[in-house]
Amino acid sequence: MTIDPFYLLGVERETDDESVRKAYLEKIRQWPPEHYPERFQKISEAYSLVQTRKKRLVFQLFHRGSADFAPVKGGFFSANTRGRPTQDELKGWLKKVLISSGIKGR
Repeated sequence: MTIDPFYLLGVERETDDESVRKAYLEKIRQWPPEHYPERFQKISEAYSLVQTRKKRLVFQLFHRGSADFAPVKGGFFSANTRGRPTQDELKGWLKKVLISSGIKGR
């Protein structure tokens, strides 16, 4: 079972990049790598998953149960996949989400 990175860092899901960075720095001061290498590694991994707005959106989209993305959970995608989206549908939906949130992708 994976630990929720938002919980581990002590931030809300809707927080901004600067707040995530400050929470990360506070946690690594609290759990220095020379004394707590495993805890430091978990904190660093959590930060790498949610450090930017784009990464937070991607994490929330693809991590089951982490976010309330109604289109994914509510059967918005093809019926032939038993409620699961196809790769093309996910890419298209993610592109729409990123464009509507003001994040430019490649």
